[in-house]
Amino acid sequence: MFSPSGWGPVAYFSVPGSWALRALVPGATVDRAGEAQQGSLTEVVIAVWSAAV
Repeated sequence: MFSPSGWGPVAYFSVPGSWALRALVPGATVDRAGEAQQGSLTEVVIAVWSAAV
């Protein structure tokens, strides 16, 4: 799932448990761990910058 503008928050819904979140962009991959709990909001920040070519 991605932000339509390419910038900003993205929300998704999951079952409770441990999750691995992965951002795939040209030239990079970023992994973050997350823990979803019923009735709670979990925030995971993934920042990717593009180097000027």
